[in-house]
Amino acid sequence: MEYKIKKVDGITLLALEGELLFDTLSVVNDRVIKEIADPSIKKLIIDLSKVECVDSHGIGFLVTSYKNILSRNGRFSLISPAGPVEKKLRSLGLLPFFLIFNSRDDAIASASEA
Repeated sequence: MEYKIKKVDGITLLALEGELLFDTLSVVNDRVIKEIADPSIKKLIIDLSKVECVDSHGIGFLVTSYKNILSRNGRFSLISPAGPVEKKLRSLGLLPFFLIFNSRDDAIASASEA
């Protein structure tokens, strides 16, 4: 699992690449959780376009991130959860909870307007 964190105009963008699984999540978990736990972060976009698969721990990471941002009256979005990731979110009934965008530009534009 690889990741990049970028801040753009008050929006935190977390781009993930690889497998969002129990084994690989530890690579991102400590730093990323600390980073997004910052109470000043109110807008978080997670780019899943390069995530190949996800397990229950990866879903837990997404849900926890979502809840943290919402507890601050913030805005949480996902970019392009496709294939197995979308299938997992759909099967768990989680898709309606997330704002989902097909592109980074659309997600950033929407978050900027909020």
